[in-house]
Amino acid sequence: MKETHDLVRPCFVHTMSFPPTHSAASSSSSSPCLQFTFSDIQLATNNFDESLVIGRGGFGKVYKGTITYEKNLLDAAIKRLEAGSNQGAKEFLAEIEMLSKKQAVDRSNDEDHCGLAAWAHDSIKEGRLKKIVDSDIRASISPKCLEKFALLADRCLHSRPKERPTMADVVVALDSILALQEKTDMPSNSYNHDDFWIPDYVLLHGSEVKKSSRVPACPVIVFVNSKSGGQLGGELLISYRTLLNKYQVFDLDEHAPDKVLQRLYFNIEKLKHEGDSLAPYIESKLRIIVAGGDGTAGWILGVISDLNLAQPPPVATVPLGTINNLPFAFGWGKKNPGTDLESVMMFLNQVKYAKEMKVDSWHVLMRMKFPHQGSCDPIPPLDLPQSLHAIHPAEDELEEYRTFRGGFWNYFSMGMDAQVSYGFHTERKLHPEKFKNQAANLSAYAKVTSSQGWFWPSLFHPSSCNIAQLAKVSIMRRPGYWEFLSIPHTIRSIVCLNLPSFSGGLNPWGIPSKKKHNREWTAPYVDDGFLEVVGFQNAWNGTGLYASSGQGTRLAQARRIRFEFHKGATDRTFMSMDGEPWKQPLPIEDDTVLVEISCSGQVSILATGTFPSVSVNDPSTPRTFMDDEIDSDEDDDVEYISEERRKFGAASSFRLPEYSDLSHLS
Repeated sequence: MKETHDLVRPCFVHTMSFPPTHSAASSSSSSPCLQFTFSDIQLATNNFDESLVIGRGGFGKVYKGTITYEKNLLDAAIKRLEAGSNQGAKEFLAEIEMLSKKQAVDRSNDEDHCGLAAWAHDSIKEGRLKKIVDSDIRASISPKCLEKFALLADRCLHSRPKERPTMADVVVALDSILALQEKTDMPSNSYNHDDFWIPDYVLLHGSEVKKSSRVPACPVIVFVNSKSGGQLGGELLISYRTLLNKYQVFDLDEHAPDKVLQRLYFNIEKLKHEGDSLAPYIESKLRIIVAGGDGTAGWILGVISDLNLAQPPPVATVPLGTINNLPFAFGWGKKNPGTDLESVMMFLNQVKYAKEMKVDSWHVLMRMKFPHQGSCDPIPPLDLPQSLHAIHPAEDELEEYRTFRGGFWNYFSMGMDAQVSYGFHTERKLHPEKFKNQAANLSAYAKVTSSQGWFWPSLFHPSSCNIAQLAKVSIMRRPGYWEFLSIPHTIRSIVCLNLPSFSGGLNPWGIPSKKKHNREWTAPYVDDGFLEVVGFQNAWNGTGLYASSGQGTRLAQARRIRFEFHKGATDRTFMSMDGEPWKQPLPIEDDTVLVEISCSGQVSILATGTFPSVSVNDPSTPRTFMDDEIDSDEDDDVEYISEERRKFGAASSFRLPEYSDLSHLS
């Protein structure tokens, strides 16, 4: 209705039913939007009697009333804007116009339009978008993105509900527009070939030194898992080799990354010793690009950790896998990328301007008994991921016991979700032709989850699958103090999480409220030396993470975690590290399988655009975090580990932290 008195706040009337002469099926010319005087509304609400209030909001109050229209009594909800409300008059009137498709106020210069939505629709259609958009908004958004936002909003306000996009469509569209805006926001969108090029003599030992005036602003080495993303890996190789020196780009199916980087850094050291000026510059500016799934990214991060470099290069991740938690955590997205030259050039520019963040590295030690085989190599049915390696036993170790070491940067999980992941990976190995793209992979993943019965675990899985039945779990919150972690008997899956990205970008830990923050939980950080420990009851529990307030069952925040498995009702469980699952045998005799997780230094990861990972400091300020207290675990006996047996990722030079406790594994 049109407001006529300065002291009276506007009202909006929503009738519960329409009189016979105004049916909902009427055409737009005979709209069911009825008009009343303010006196009619006062009479209907007994002058806004407080006893008739049926709702409240930031705008004010909603009253129940009975209003007369053409001798018919209509039940109505009457919304009244109050002075000092959080919702201003402009927003209130805009709401009236969009709901009623009628003018709330006179517009003498737009007499042909009956509502804000129709007016905006015509303005967009006639190319007058710039004239109707607020100047501050127009200055902060690229014209192309602004047009896409406007068209999306126009579709959402379509007069026919069937023509409006679903919320899923809206989310996908917004993701696409925001990604485009982030690329536009980069300091430069122009691709400069020289910025990324490394000359042959730096890459190849023994090559002729050819001085060049070209100094790369962002020299890169690219590793591509050609088996990831269906055919996308192979296509990416072609594009990167077209744009860069072919000796900068490596197919992980053909080249071991530790050997590649060892040769490169050996040659750089040699050139530095000979006085070459470009070699130290490339060493300081080098960035690594890895295209593949989370397991591939973890592989490269492990190799870099093993090399113990004075200036370890930061890593950018191309989302080429099925889930892509690591890339999503740092703004690189979770959808498989474009593989054409333009897309690759755009990605290289993003790498050039990306921020460097320090991220905790987590070391895993596992000790278990094997039948005597004369070799420490894993025997069936144990098929370890590439991030976990057997080491030769020390002289004082019993030969039937084997120790494995590895690491992760995102998560370690056990139980339900790891079993689903294992089932998916097994199916993909058996039928690779069915897994040609990300959409097919995600569909297959969902089918495996359903077929294994994890939506109804109480019907399909025995109580022996409960984490509390499988293992004794201990945590260390303070250095040197182990404590038993009580786990509810309904928990079927446990996740030790370092990054706020799990199962495709979900955050199981959530954001604790201030009340909980003050009492026990803190927000998750990627470089604070703590893991967030979360439990899940079933697959429905996991789907709840899609809600903005969704979370798993928070169990602990810990510096170190220990799992002890004894003989029980089941002879196996499933484990996973950064997307690499395996079937883990459990004791069938009176022995113990032990798994211990501890923080072990940090790596540098590149972040771009908007990303969920948070540093304890400003993420734009790279730092090396290692709390001295973590190293002061004096109560633990330390077993010497010979240099040739140290293993973290995929190379042999990883130095086991001095505080690592191996005495309990004997």
